[in-house]
Amino acid sequence: MDIIYKTSYEQIKLVFDFANDMTMSDEIISTYAVKYVWLTADNLPIDVTGTLESSKTNGNSTVTLNIVSGTAGYKYLISVDMVTNYGNSYKQLILLIIDQKIIKAFNKPADENVYISIDFSNEVLTDTINSKTVTAVDLYDGSSVTSTIIDASAIDGKLINIGVKAGTAGRTYQITTKVDTNNSTKFQKDILLFVNSDFIDTTTTATKVVFIDSPNNSDFMALSQTSRAWRGMASAPNGNVYACVYGGDIYMQTGGEGDFVALNQTSRNYQGMVATSAGDIYVCVYGGDIYKQTNGTGDFVALNQTSRDWHRMTVHSNGDVYCTVYDGDIYKQTGGTGSFLALSQTSRSWTGITVAPNGNVYACVYGGDIYMQTGGSGNFIALSQTSRNWRGMAAASNGNIYAAVNSGSIYMQTGGSGDFITLSQTSRLWIEMEEHSNGDIYASVDGGDIYKQMVISTSETLAIPPNYVRVQIQNVSSAGVSTSGVLITMSLASGTGVLNGTKQKATDSSGYAIFDDLNLSTVGAKTITASCLGLTSATSGSFTIS
Repeated sequence: MDIIYKTSYEQIKLVFDFANDMTMSDEIISTYAVKYVWLTADNLPIDVTGTLESSKTNGNSTVTLNIVSGTAGYKYLISVDMVTNYGNSYKQLILLIIDQKIIKAFNKPADENVYISIDFSNEVLTDTINSKTVTAVDLYDGSSVTSTIIDASAIDGKLINIGVKAGTAGRTYQITTKVDTNNSTKFQKDILLFVNSDFIDTTTTATKVVFIDSPNNSDFMALSQTSRAWRGMASAPNGNVYACVYGGDIYMQTGGEGDFVALNQTSRNYQGMVATSAGDIYVCVYGGDIYKQTNGTGDFVALNQTSRDWHRMTVHSNGDVYCTVYDGDIYKQTGGTGSFLALSQTSRSWTGITVAPNGNVYACVYGGDIYMQTGGSGNFIALSQTSRNWRGMAAASNGNIYAAVNSGSIYMQTGGSGDFITLSQTSRLWIEMEEHSNGDIYASVDGGDIYKQMVISTSETLAIPPNYVRVQIQNVSSAGVSTSGVLITMSLASGTGVLNGTKQKATDSSGYAIFDDLNLSTVGAKTITASCLGLTSATSGSFTIS
């Protein structure tokens, strides 16, 4: 799926080309576009069909949408479904992000006049620029300084040439260039002007502030573990977290902190893991046996189960231990003793499995649906979720159910009801998930890192953990911008109480601002916002102080 960025001002044409999908004799006879806005707070989809486009046309194999609007800071998923003259149906998706498009930054001395060129060749293509508007804003106070900073501007083919005058030393200015073309398209580009002592041309520039490490119950943060073929995970009652490696060892993180350290077990094709309330750790092997470490000590010992393509494991509050088989059945060890016996479920590519606090058992299918067994008995019934490459699942103590998609995002069902909604995580080879006793959610990545979604909950100081709020300046491509001295301000966005501590800090040489003494005066659910004058702000996910 392509990702397109534009500003709220811009008017662009999106072309969906189905030529590679269609048969030789197919022609498009009808089309429709469906658009959803993804709310910045919780990413719930709201149908806004018809509000973004001024027109849509189709040729024999293409559909063209004239996109004329959009709300700054919002993301829109645009889908085009079309039907051909032979009754064949096809679908394409584009993610449209409404954001600033700062393309460059440069420094200059206060006493130097410079000329810059803004190139719109990649935007206007075969069109011609009919008109332009150039404005400038002082980011210190947000005031317009067009007349004092902009000497003159002119259209030169696909270029806009701008003369930039003087400026005040120490100030940062945003110069915005807007163009209209002969083909009813509009484009916008922004640059930053730093007035300092040296002229240094740079290639990256700030467009927005984002939370890197923050009180965000949505984002999964890398734990910087060695890249391995990570598979199943398990959280023991004593706080230790286990992770196994396909074709490798079993690793343990002590108390949920620090690195995962090898336990020096025999190398096997480990797949799934689970920890019981008694502290026993199970691990299953793809094409092999199931093993158990008793009470979290010693080696993992074979349980002499039939060799199967064992995949993922979970444990019910009643002590029953489940294990899925890929292209097979779901098996259960009753009360944690004896053999794993088939539950006589339809043979499917069963992967992840988890148990909700209410006793319902969820299981997902790679390239299929998500299923649920009510209360730990009976058959697994399809929940009619979108067919995806589901791989791992986890149940949180608050009733939320997580499901990870291989080469996709992580999804969540809120409180054990409704559909699984994306948490908009970076597409990775997500494999397995697990909840720690403190509420943190772990997720493993095949050939990558281990990630954690952190939940903040303190009882004594009501403080946000030191160095946990880390904010970065990023460009439109979501790459970090190494700009120092930019002031970032924190504020309470939602929830009651007062945000205390040092609420304004400057970025370091890497473009980060670290807030290490923030605290809140009351308990409850909160969100906080990081803002910087002239840049798109960022609001954290909801977190809880208790």
